[in-house]
Amino acid sequence: MTFYSAKEYIPDTSNSPPTSLKLTGNTTIPFIEHKRDNTKQILKQGLVLCTRTEEWYTRKKSTMREVQLRKTRLRWRRFKAVLKPNRIELYHVTTILIRTERLAHVIYLNNQYPYRKVKLSLVSAQDYIWCLEFLHYETKCLISYHFQSSCISDAKDWYMAVYHILPSIMSCKIPIPPFVDIFVMIQKEQEQQFVVRLPLDSLIHDDNEDEDTQLNICALDIKPVIWSLLEKNGMLNMLQQTNMNDLRLCWRKVSSSVKYGEGAAATLKSSAISFHTPISGDQIEWVTKDTKLIGPELIEQVSKAISVYRNTMLIKHVSIIVSATFDGLLTQKSWSTGTTFSGKQTKCKRINYYAILYGHHLFFMDRSYYFICKRQRDEQERKRLRTESNKYANIETKKRNNNWFSATTGGLRQNQQNNTDISAKKKKEWQFINRSTPQLTPSSSSVALTSSPDPSILLNTRFLIDLNQVTRIQPMLQEGESNTFEVYFKNNHVLFYEAPNTQIMLEWVALINHQLKIDPIRLINHHNGFDTHQSRPEHVKDILQSGLLYVKQDFTESFQAQYCVLTKNRQNDGGLLMFNMVKSKNQWWCHLDLKDDNTQQREMVPMYDKQRQLVHLKDTFVYSGDECILDKLLYQAKSKEPARYYGDGSVTGGEKTSECVFVIWQIAKRHFVPNFREYLSLLKIGHRLGNRGSCWVFKARSKQERDEWVWALHKEFGILRL
Repeated sequence: MTFYSAKEYIPDTSNSPPTSLKLTGNTTIPFIEHKRDNTKQILKQGLVLCTRTEEWYTRKKSTMREVQLRKTRLRWRRFKAVLKPNRIELYHVTTILIRTERLAHVIYLNNQYPYRKVKLSLVSAQDYIWCLEFLHYETKCLISYHFQSSCISDAKDWYMAVYHILPSIMSCKIPIPPFVDIFVMIQKEQEQQFVVRLPLDSLIHDDNEDEDTQLNICALDIKPVIWSLLEKNGMLNMLQQTNMNDLRLCWRKVSSSVKYGEGAAATLKSSAISFHTPISGDQIEWVTKDTKLIGPELIEQVSKAISVYRNTMLIKHVSIIVSATFDGLLTQKSWSTGTTFSGKQTKCKRINYYAILYGHHLFFMDRSYYFICKRQRDEQERKRLRTESNKYANIETKKRNNNWFSATTGGLRQNQQNNTDISAKKKKEWQFINRSTPQLTPSSSSVALTSSPDPSILLNTRFLIDLNQVTRIQPMLQEGESNTFEVYFKNNHVLFYEAPNTQIMLEWVALINHQLKIDPIRLINHHNGFDTHQSRPEHVKDILQSGLLYVKQDFTESFQAQYCVLTKNRQNDGGLLMFNMVKSKNQWWCHLDLKDDNTQQREMVPMYDKQRQLVHLKDTFVYSGDECILDKLLYQAKSKEPARYYGDGSVTGGEKTSECVFVIWQIAKRHFVPNFREYLSLLKIGHRLGNRGSCWVFKARSKQERDEWVWALHKEFGILRL
């Protein structure tokens, strides 16, 4: 590993604030200057989630020499936060009758008598929960306020806004590091890399002299510096890159496998920026064009780094995934034998459903939604045809006005050829159908793959089939059941479904069998940091995450195993569907024979039954880790989680309880009377509680699964939107 130092920069000797960081080799990094307007009374305001913790010592009654620590923690409540030049004010907000705001808490930040110093810190680097901690000037209790925002950009803005208001002393905030190390990987196979040290003295110097002027650096402006150093040292040929724009940046945790040279041994405690291909299994946070270098990650030194990788290294990992989306009417059939006066008779029970094959799931809902979707689809088709006809009419009018048509030039033949051409997308769909259904000829096949369904329709799902539990699907060979096909599950269950005709039945069989051959992980649409090189199909874009989770609400004691599906709709909102995976046996005490395998009280069901759903996820807050343990929503195990074996072959265990849990906080939905009582409670002088909410606690099987769920929520719904 080669170590380069860019510490010998050319400072600006003028009295005016510097506008750029001048490095050796005629390379400069422009500064982003922001001047604070002291005439403004409100610097920032918005809705935040807040909890208050108070700690103090008391003497025991048994003896006066011993003291014990007492601690109280309020539940998370939603407030309206208003940041002013010298304090933060938290207000109650209600809109029951009229919009009413009442002051609940005040946190003074100017360190003036009689108030004590306030310390700013970052509690969670994953959820960006920040904390203000101080001693009460009267009771001498240690009070801390934890804040979290609805998106990551808002959380960073709150942190930096409070950071610039606090005095520049160690007891109030962590100073900006004097430099930052940039790690650049040249060759991934040989693990060859070099380090560039970028000085930040100009930013720190300016912060000490003029607190009203704030300087920062755009993270994307670092790429020209790296490119210039690579060109100066003749390493561009080793990078195998011809365009600087092909480099991409991302924050990620510094891997333990990164080895420092002797010259950089003293920089282990400093924040770092690394430019190399992400390591598999590490969480990655992509850097956008608005990302600033001076932020909570750099100040708090949360062991994160900015990585830049080459797009050419990802080309060999790209593969084409063809995922089918199909819908239609299906009738579920079940046979039962009953005794009547005429003897035993076999009855067939029929239930009509509207089924949607989407991703690796089969959604079932009421039949009425089929006609709703059909009307919407027909209306969209009419709009498309109307738009195309208007466009075609405009083109023909333009041709008649500008061109002279001659039959001898072959224009008529060219027009006929254009009408018979098939688009590349349609041709690919026909080739896919011909390969998956060889028994159907193109002349007789009427397969038409539908577009992605409206995610709001998926929220009305009653039952769901996870294709991971399906072993095979085939037509029913019994005489008189030519329109029926069979679905076989791993637990030896068999379900029967009848299509309107034989042609549609064969289409269902062919498409579902094709879906069974696709890895379900590759059908998850969200582009997380755990699997950055896999390509995602364009057909599946509204199912973000799905899988087994253990769910409970608030302070209930036990978890319930449920199959959860995270969806979003076109208004950047979404829902979390939760399905029951098991059901109780009616007469389980009859299976007490030791030779019988069915001795458990519950059994797995082939069709998951929807129990509840969470909607409007963009208005929720998500937090994880130790905050869940501090809320007493569940208890931390004395040791690590025990090993667990699951039916899909996965083995988990050896991790802390807090590493596998996350919580979704949503504003409580109550009737008029409780809301009116809360409205009246705002008039109370001693009332300091905010808007109440409901907590849904989710426990994943492992830390990686928890991180994938949290990342999907953060990335798609703006809960921690970049």
